[in-house]
Amino acid sequence: MEKIKIYGWNGYKFSAQGVVMVVTPEIGGRIISLSYEGTEIFFVQKEFAGQVLDFSKVSAFRAEKRKLGFRVWGGDKTWVAPQKDWWEGMPPLELDAGSYPESVYDNTITMVSPVCRETGLQIARKVTLNSDGSVHLGQEITNKGNETVYKGIWNVTQLVRPFDVYVPTTKDKLRSYHHEDLSLPDHRIMVDEVNGWCCIPCRDNQLFKFGGMVNIGAIVSLKREDNGTLAFLKTFDIDNDAEYFHQSAVEVFNALDHDYLEVETHASTVCLRPGQACSHGQTWRLKRFPKDVTPDQVFENMTGTTYQGT
Repeated sequence: MEKIKIYGWNGYKFSAQGVVMVVTPEIGGRIISLSYEGTEIFFVQKEFAGQVLDFSKVSAFRAEKRKLGFRVWGGDKTWVAPQKDWWEGMPPLELDAGSYPESVYDNTITMVSPVCRETGLQIARKVTLNSDGSVHLGQEITNKGNETVYKGIWNVTQLVRPFDVYVPTTKDKLRSYHHEDLSLPDHRIMVDEVNGWCCIPCRDNQLFKFGGMVNIGAIVSLKREDNGTLAFLKTFDIDNDAEYFHQSAVEVFNALDHDYLEVETHASTVCLRPGQACSHGQTWRLKRFPKDVTPDQVFENMTGTTYQGT
């Protein structure tokens, strides 16, 4: 680990087996950079690079949100579902863009948000880069307020296009959100299903979002290049008998105004009484394969298990 400056922010750089990960606690506890053998896969909204926001003297958060607008910032972050609860339709400021005090030990960094005055919640993110190059992300939300709330952990990772995103489900379990969200237009995206994987191509600046339940906790994102295919695999726990906000355990969003897509995972809905917490973890793996590799080959190679496509 080493301390560095990245995009104007203070960061912690971790490296192992060709994987380089940079974490920036002062901007929402984000993982702001992830690269493999020199290829960066994370998006950053560079017009706001280096900006650090101080909310200690802000009392009118709705007005502050309107002033700042919806900033995506970039990288990987923890949001809180459901989105319909967000003031002004934007993520809670202290959780999304506040400074997270951090502690670092060896190959692990733990970051804890301030207690959010909008939601009464506090987020803790624990990130480890293992010696084999895999990343483990642990996320926890704690209800620091005085009222019982129903929430869900929502992880959002912004990747630089192009990627083809494969989710382990059938087309009848995957839906386009433009039918329920009128801000999303109809689109020309065709989702293909092969061997139990649905492919969502995120290659250009079309605006769309898909979501649904999956058969196993996995997402395979493939970046096909001239010298092969770079695979980014996320694995995580799911419970198909539980309730999920947005009726989805996985979502894929493709942006119109910037060159990124979002690979999103939800934990199940939880009832948090004052003082109670819930957590959710996921593991990331990166590897380069031949250009024609399939998602089931990536999953089997990187996890040692076979997905039967059911």
